[in-house]
Amino acid sequence: MLDISLEIASAFAVTAVFAYVVVAGRRHGLYGDRGWRHIVTGFGLILLGCLLDITDNFPALNVFVVIGDTPIEAVLEKIFGYLLGFVLVFAGLWYWIPLVGGLGGETRRLTGYAKNLEAQVSQRTSDLEIAVEQAREECAGMPIFGEAGDFQGYRGTAADVTGAKREERDLEQLEVRARAIVDGVFDAVITMDEDGIIDTFNPGAQRCFGYRPDEVVGQNVKMLMPESYRSEHDTYLRNFLEFGRAKVIGIGREFEGQRKDGSIFPIELAVTQTWISGAQMFTGIVRDISERKRVDRIQSEFISMVSHELRTPLTSIQGSLGLITGGFVGELPEKVDEMVKIAYNNSNRLVRLVNDILDIEKIAAGMMNLNARPLKLLPLLQQAIDAPRGFADMLEVRLTLDPDSPDVTVNADDERLLQVFANLLSNAVYCSREGQEVSVSAVLENNRVRIFVMDHGPGIPSEFQAQVFEKFSHADMPGRRNRGGTGLGLSIAKAIVEQHGGSIGFDTEIGKGTTFHFDLPLHHQSAVPASWQFRSLFSGTG
Repeated sequence: MLDISLEIASAFAVTAVFAYVVVAGRRHGLYGDRGWRHIVTGFGLILLGCLLDITDNFPALNVFVVIGDTPIEAVLEKIFGYLLGFVLVFAGLWYWIPLVGGLGGETRRLTGYAKNLEAQVSQRTSDLEIAVEQAREECAGMPIFGEAGDFQGYRGTAADVTGAKREERDLEQLEVRARAIVDGVFDAVITMDEDGIIDTFNPGAQRCFGYRPDEVVGQNVKMLMPESYRSEHDTYLRNFLEFGRAKVIGIGREFEGQRKDGSIFPIELAVTQTWISGAQMFTGIVRDISERKRVDRIQSEFISMVSHELRTPLTSIQGSLGLITGGFVGELPEKVDEMVKIAYNNSNRLVRLVNDILDIEKIAAGMMNLNARPLKLLPLLQQAIDAPRGFADMLEVRLTLDPDSPDVTVNADDERLLQVFANLLSNAVYCSREGQEVSVSAVLENNRVRIFVMDHGPGIPSEFQAQVFEKFSHADMPGRRNRGGTGLGLSIAKAIVEQHGGSIGFDTEIGKGTTFHFDLPLHHQSAVPASWQFRSLFSGTG
């Protein structure tokens, strides 16, 4: 039964192709083309072969078929129906494709002739306009009549306006070019006056919002916003015009737009201020980021799901291997102990990777909240140095704390700051050679405290410095130990410092080392919760 179904389906497919070729040939006048005739005949024979295959399954139909069902006749059927059909189809394509290529070449040549002719006509027209304008004058006068009332002539003045007309024509052409450029932009480009009244609405805006220009020109731009933003729009404009406070103008932000059908979608908005003929105007460039948000959400959900599914078994594996390497089950044979330690180290790396990925996702979603509280800085710095001292001693690198560092109070989440120190100190230790020193210090600068982590390693290559805080970034530096790692540590450290209301940077010199530094506000200046400051970077509020 399956064979019969497949044969019938094949017959229908070949019939469809056969019909399409016939109709296309009729539409394009290919009856006289030898290649087309071969193709039609070939598909006809293939269709005949399909029908003969179907009749093989019905003895009653074989009576009406000249070719029977013996082995020899079946071979003839395949040769006559399929093989010959395919040969004719390929032969037709062999003849037909060169013909198409020739037509394409001829079309290109004719197009070139047309463009050349069009250019000549345009040049002749331009020359004629210039010649006419060179002879053009602007005249003004009054008629003169005699005593008897008879007309005697005119009295007046004449001025050559050739230059003015040429400038007017150039301005018109410039306007046409500018309009063509704006209309060709894929993004929505909307211009409005200082009251928010829409002046122009390009085709990209029509695609984005679903309105025609005549439906929005002369209306307030608030009609393109959800209700939650409309009440704030006038306040934005008033604050900017009266006090110069820019929340949107001159700043790229993410907002929500509302289409003609009422649907709300995420947009990326950039507004610039311009002056046209003494009037203040604003140009808004809007990009629909619905697809980008959808992809980001899918990626975030996938990574989060995978990370959570990995974290539970990895924690169990890590704990079990830790007990074994700690001697809980007794002494192990030397080779087994070595393999268990390798497995334990790799499990630690996987746990760090999963934790880093989760932290990155929390940062991107604005969900990494701080448990900020007043903290004494010196004990925190000492704790940060003591944590990695074991592996630093193993690599013969000294960790030191400057005793002159100020004992001030900062408003911070100690766990998150220790995470920053862990990333900075581990990088510094891995970049240091045996016997070298990694130092931590702090100084007060402009009512803030600046913390330094300094190493004496090879330094950061100039070509990599712009990528230091990017995700998954690694630099190949001579003299640095092969560490591996995820390449997420510094990106996470930067986000945590900024979440605290601070900033992070570095100074480096090839062959002499690198000093990372980050600033934190003192406790008495932390008037705004750092978690709110951080969330505002991603939520578009504030």
